[in-house]
Amino acid sequence: MPQEIKVSTTDSIPGERRTATESRVAWSESVTTVRHAYDSLIKWARDNNYDAIVGFRLVTEPYGEGSGLTDMQYTAYGTCIAY
Repeated sequence: MPQEIKVSTTDSIPGERRTATESRVAWSESVTTVRHAYDSLIKWARDNNYDAIVGFRLVTEPYGEGSGLTDMQYTAYGTCIAY
């Protein structure tokens, strides 16, 4: 399940005569695949009526018990905007 932080902007959309009406920085974590984190964030944005994701970033981090960081966690970050 993606997590989110509401942000505010009045930026116009490049090449468009519209302005962003709402934006949120959102992220989704997965321990299965990078694709799952990516797809989960996109699905969340669509389900919550956002029109685009900008500033998209994928991060891979090792995790695990003790000193044996053998598993990977994948996080997708982006700013979701509605206009």
